Amino acid sequence: MTKLVVLVGAMLLASAGAATADQTGSSVMFKLVGSAESIEDGIRLTSDFGQLGAAWSTNRVSVGDGFDLTFRFRIYDLRFGGADGFAVVIQNEERQILSGGGGTFGYLGVPSVAIEFDTWMNLASDGGFGPLGDPDDNHISVHTNGQAGNGPDESFSIGATSSIPNLSDGNVHLARISYRPGELTIFLDDLSSPVLAVALDLGSTLVLAPGGKGWVGMVGATGGAAQTQDILEPEVDFD
Repeated sequence: MTKLVVLVGAMLLASAGAATADQTGSSVMFKLVGSAESIEDGIRLTSDFGQLGAAWSTNRVSVGDGFDLTFRFRIYDLRFGGADGFAVVIQNEERQILSGGGGTFGYLGVPSVAIEFDTWMNLASDGGFGPLGDPDDNHISVHTNGQAGNGPDESFSIGATSSIPNLSDGNVHLARISYRPGELTIFLDDLSSPVLAVALDLGSTLVLAPGGKGWVGMVGATGGAAQTQDILEPEVDFD
């Protein structure tokens, strides 16, 4: 397993156009899109109302054989209850895509696998996006529609849990997303015991590039309610 550290400081270049990424070296570079900005030790996806922000790997990276993505996050400064959350997204459709807004997180319509850290309960009529059907306002849910357009509707969920700490309590939380062909596991705060495990094979679910490569991103959104969403100290191991 080769450890690749995401060099967040280098993303200061992203406001003027991102530097290139090179998975064969010691770093994976990310392009900041929309409201996302570089902060000390990480990425700020949103900080105000009606925002949509993302950080996408500037090159495809090898995900098909397995990876571990570990990061800390902090959600705070809640306004009107705070919304909407963020998602880690794997896709092979387009560089630096950003689609939708609010409860759609920014990956609406993109063939992908999305791991949502959802902090707002979207009901059937919210935003005109159909019956999203969120179970509550504090859950993790894995969404995919295979090679068709994905979205936040819970009909696309292949597994979810609400048995987790409060995601938006203002504290720094530790998360790990671990994938091996056949299974995706998600850890929160306790890295010895997953909060969610789902059956998943990226190679058969998505159309990955040769070598099992795709783009990896973190996307987040706010709407009529808002919160600041920071992703801190991300690092990734690839098999």
